[in-house]
Amino acid sequence: MPELPEVENVRRSLSELIVGKTVCGVHTNWEKILVGGLSTFTKTLDGTTVTAVDRRGKYLLLRFDNQVTLVSHLRMEGKYQLAPTADEPPARFLHVWLDFTDGSQLRYLDMRKFGRMQLCDTGAEMQVGGLKTMGPEPTVETFDATDFYHTLQKHKKPRVLQSS
Repeated sequence: MPELPEVENVRRSLSELIVGKTVCGVHTNWEKILVGGLSTFTKTLDGTTVTAVDRRGKYLLLRFDNQVTLVSHLRMEGKYQLAPTADEPPARFLHVWLDFTDGSQLRYLDMRKFGRMQLCDTGAEMQVGGLKTMGPEPTVETFDATDFYHTLQKHKKPRVLQSS
């Protein structure tokens, strides 16, 4: 499973590569990856423009100008690639690809097919699967020592006595 810094690197790279691009097609050869199915993704994303790529934990959040967010979890081996043209031969394990109006293509590859993508209204991401039970981000900006202390006080684990 990708570690948090790796997912942040993916987010930064994707942000530089796809923000501002407009979707003109959604395709898959393994529909189970798309929660809600291909027709929902096509209807919702066709003609929309990527406005941002965010991250929450190990989830990538692709934001679109129609106030929809694509929530993507890479799971163990998922990865994204940007092909400069749709004519570029598909890589092995390619399962989902988005065509952009500039001719480029965002490709999602996943050897084990564990990854999932789900659409939701922007602002409602925290109601999606694993996001709704996720704690705060492990960053200096979001860490609160007092909250952390109080959370630890709620856990009642038996104390183990050391014998001498």
